[in-house]
Amino acid sequence: FPDKKIIAVFQPHLYSRTKTQLNEFAESFKDADDVLLAPIFAAREKPDPSITPDMLAAKIGPKAHVLKSFHDIENYLKSHTTKNSLVITIGAGDIYKVAENLVQ
Repeated sequence: FPDKKIIAVFQPHLYSRTKTQLNEFAESFKDADDVLLAPIFAAREKPDPSITPDMLAAKIGPKAHVLKSFHDIENYLKSHTTKNSLVITIGAGDIYKVAENLVQ
């Protein structure tokens, strides 16, 4: 989609996976124009303060934005998207709710 502004909305799944795949996750967003990072979806794990979305954002660079809630993500998207934007939600958790709320 070379004519679109690509906005990736990513909810990392598991603290352990985010920690071990940090560089790979960062590299996977190289073609996105903006990357919005949600809190890590812990699933079966307990929170691990040694890994945060901020660490992933630092690897991605200035196009990455850490947002603390789905509500914050939705507000960001409402003010930063146009008809020329392509928003992609990515994650194994409940990040799909962001897309559902935007189209309502």
